[in-house]
Amino acid sequence: MVGERMERFVRLARGRPRLVAYAGAIALMAILFSFAGAYDTDEIALGHRLLLWTVIPGLIVGQTILVRKPLRDAPSAAQFALATPIVVALAALQIHALKFTPLVPHAPDPILGFVLFVAPAAAPIAMAVLAAEIAGDGVRDEPRDKPAPAPVIGGELNALVLADIHWLKSHDHYLEVGLADGQKRFVRGRISDAAQLLGNVDGAQVHRSWWVARRAVERAETRGRDRILRLRGGVDAPVGRTRVKRLRETGWF
Repeated sequence: MVGERMERFVRLARGRPRLVAYAGAIALMAILFSFAGAYDTDEIALGHRLLLWTVIPGLIVGQTILVRKPLRDAPSAAQFALATPIVVALAALQIHALKFTPLVPHAPDPILGFVLFVAPAAAPIAMAVLAAEIAGDGVRDEPRDKPAPAPVIGGELNALVLADIHWLKSHDHYLEVGLADGQKRFVRGRISDAAQLLGNVDGAQVHRSWWVARRAVERAETRGRDRILRLRGGVDAPVGRTRVKRLRETGWF
């Protein structure tokens, strides 16, 4: 179970490298600011400081991404010029509001002066995030105004022997493929395309995230209100409630 969760985390991380980088940067800032007692926070407990300096950079990073969304088709210079002051102002307002909570143990300051106080820290973070987002746009496979490329599921699955495929499980843009010998593979694509490719194999899409070959099923089980297919190799595949009737009619149960 732990191994499967780690595999899923690694796949998600590979698919979202910028988010992983942002999370790492926020964690690094939290550690550095906390142990340095930045902005006169050295008098509060370390755990409190870590929470405080995780929340504040997280707010700045998150709102930079959100503020940029309607500006993403504008020139880069315009994005920096427009998004940076908006993010700084939002950060100042949010931190000012947090001063009315136990998270930020300081008395509220005059808001205009507080914006100028926050700007030297918030602006560089916002600009770094904007630079990463703009650079990330430049390495996309296709421009935004073109349809997404066709999945490569056919080529990758055809590299395997289709008759050896026992089950497929969807993970975002990837499919986990369970083979007859117990091995697993990961290919890019959608489960609906894979189910179509496997149309000549005796199997069915039993759940929005699962396709199962009939030969892989050892037995069907009922667990509370849920139907489960117990597969060879100890794998359990859930059955979507809207698919139970069709599977029963075709002899799966």
